[in-house]
Amino acid sequence: MAVLRSSSNASTIEINKLILSSAPSGSVLLRLAQFADSLYLLGYKDPVFQILEGTDFLEISIQGKGLRSFVVNGINNWLTSLDLVETSLDRIPTTIGNIRALQALSIYQSNVGRVNFDAFLNNRALQYLYIDEGRITELSPTSGKDAILPIAYLSLAGNRLVHVDMAVFRSLPNLVEINLRENPIQSIDSSSLVTLPAQLTRLLLHFNRLSSIPTQLGKLKSLWWITLGNNSIKDVDLAPLARLPMLNTIDIDNCNTERVYSSVVPLVLPSLASLALFQNNVRRFNLTGCELPSIKSIALYSNQLRVVPGVIIRYPELRMNLIDNPIQCDMLQAYKTAIASGRLMLDRTAKDLCSAGNFIYNDQGNFVCCIAKELQKQT
Repeated sequence: MAVLRSSSNASTIEINKLILSSAPSGSVLLRLAQFADSLYLLGYKDPVFQILEGTDFLEISIQGKGLRSFVVNGINNWLTSLDLVETSLDRIPTTIGNIRALQALSIYQSNVGRVNFDAFLNNRALQYLYIDEGRITELSPTSGKDAILPIAYLSLAGNRLVHVDMAVFRSLPNLVEINLRENPIQSIDSSSLVTLPAQLTRLLLHFNRLSSIPTQLGKLKSLWWITLGNNSIKDVDLAPLARLPMLNTIDIDNCNTERVYSSVVPLVLPSLASLALFQNNVRRFNLTGCELPSIKSIALYSNQLRVVPGVIIRYPELRMNLIDNPIQCDMLQAYKTAIASGRLMLDRTAKDLCSAGNFIYNDQGNFVCCIAKELQKQT
């Protein structure tokens, strides 16, 4: 498929099968570049893809398990976007730095096992680096301590990382987002006293094997959103997040969590608006000593709470979801107003459909399912 330059209107030619005397790279690619800005190759079978000097495509996308080597001959000042999809590449191409205008690089489903950030020292325009669904087990920082890379969005999702040393990101001060989801990560720390990315706002750590909130997160002063869902965090201690003035959203769902608290008080999270802890096994939820002046939503549905967390009273704008919790009926009397206004969400049904008991909270015949006292004594 090629996007033609010759037309004043954007046009596309789709070629389902192309038979050439030689591979569509090298000199053939150089000729094709005279007619198009973008090239998309599906089912590429040759082991080598070569870009000769003077090839001025703006975008190239290659998909094919046969590809084992990607070579850029000479300096390329045109290519801004490169996608290498479902290939057999086992390393970052050594000549990737020759593509000086490259802004976005995606390597998806490859055999790459190690990433050394030295490989990108000459990619001075690179903003987006995605190396997903591969075999990465090791990350190495740039060899020069003063090196600076312009990368703002980094994704290493779906790889094989077990331990992440935040020191590897020392040369990436402009990072806004790091996506590390779907790795078997067990720990995140820092082997040296380095300045962590000051502009990092989003950190995606869901679907890993973390057993606690990493203490290093407290050093990411601009962090706005963190996802920790689908880990194994039995006790959620919020203390490591105490020094994050910009933190707005925390997602810790599906972690088999039983307790939520802070080992350090007072704990102040001035910007926290949303806390998600749904589909866990939370039995104890204690935010005593925690100041959350901006909190708007706490999702605790599908847990094991028997009482309503008192935080709902402290913050009049807070909405709390407690659907699918074994709440005790006598614990709801103090929360009639919050239930009626919709701030406190519980299981609602017709009176005769409450299997455990029921609690009427207004004169309109609306019921909230709960566990009656007589049933509590039996269990």
